[in-house]
Amino acid sequence: MVVQLTEGAIAMLSSGEWQPADVKPVLQVIELRGIPSQTSSAVSGGEKPERYGLMLSDGLFFQKAVVATHRNSMVRSQQMQKGSVVQLREYVCNFIRDRPIFIIIDLDVIIGTCDLIGDAKSYPPTSNSASPINSYPLPWTVYPNRGPTAKNKATPRIIFIPIAALNPCQGRWTIKARVTSKQELIRYNNAKGDGKVFSFDLLDSDGGEIRVTCFNAVADQFFDQIEIGKVYYISKGSVKPASKAFNHLKNNHEILLNNTSTIQPCFDDGSIPRQQFQRVLLGDW
Repeated sequence: MVVQLTEGAIAMLSSGEWQPADVKPVLQVIELRGIPSQTSSAVSGGEKPERYGLMLSDGLFFQKAVVATHRNSMVRSQQMQKGSVVQLREYVCNFIRDRPIFIIIDLDVIIGTCDLIGDAKSYPPTSNSASPINSYPLPWTVYPNRGPTAKNKATPRIIFIPIAALNPCQGRWTIKARVTSKQELIRYNNAKGDGKVFSFDLLDSDGGEIRVTCFNAVADQFFDQIEIGKVYYISKGSVKPASKAFNHLKNNHEILLNNTSTIQPCFDDGSIPRQQFQRVLLGDW
C-alpha cells in the first residue's frame, strides 16, 4: 500500500499555523516508549505504563507526542507500533519549556508498520539536526504530566486537555471534569490573619483526578457554584505540587484557583464517570 505523509504538517502544527479543526494529518510513528507513572521512576517488570510517548514524523521533521490514556490499548495490542502510519483525528499542541508537544486524543492506524519514510529532522530545525535519537533526546520521564494548551483562535469550540496532562510549566489550559467531592468552607486564623478555604476533587473522562483549592475571595466566588456530580470547564489556575499530607488522590499536582480563574457549567454527555474506582486485592486490605 502506497501512503503519502502530510509533508509540512509538523512545522505547521508546531508553529500554530494550523489548528486541530483544520486538518487531519497523516504521520508516521518513528519512536514509541512507555512513560513511567507518577508514582514510579521507571516502568519495570510486568507493570504497564500509564501513558505512552511517540515521536511523529511527516517525512521532513519529527515532534514529540503523547497518547491519551483511552487509546493505550492500541499500543498494548501492537495495533500501533514503531513504523505505523497514522492519521490524527483529534489532537492539540502544547508548549513545554518552549518546545511543542502534541497530545493525541484520537487517531486511526492506516498501516500497522512499514519502513521509516523520509529522513526527518527535529523541529524546530537546528544546525546539528541528524537522526531522531541523536539530535533529539527522549527524556520521557522529565514530563510525567503533559498536555496541550487550551488555545484555538480559529474556532469557538473549547479544546480541553486531560487532567493527567497538567503540569506547572503550563500557562494556559482548560479541563472538563466532574466534581466528585467537595469540602466545607473552613475559616482559619494564622500569623497572616483571618482566612477561608475550601477544596473539591475533579475526575475527567480519561480517569485523571486532581484536587482544586480556593482561598479567601476566590473561595467566596466559587463555593456556591460548585456542586457535587456536576461537570464544568475550568481554566486559568496555578498547577503546583500536591500537599500529600492533605491530598489522597493519585496525582502529584493540584490546582490553586485565583481571581482570574473561570468555572463554567457544561453539558453532561455521560462521558465522565461519577466516581473513580481502584481495584484492590483482598490481601492488600
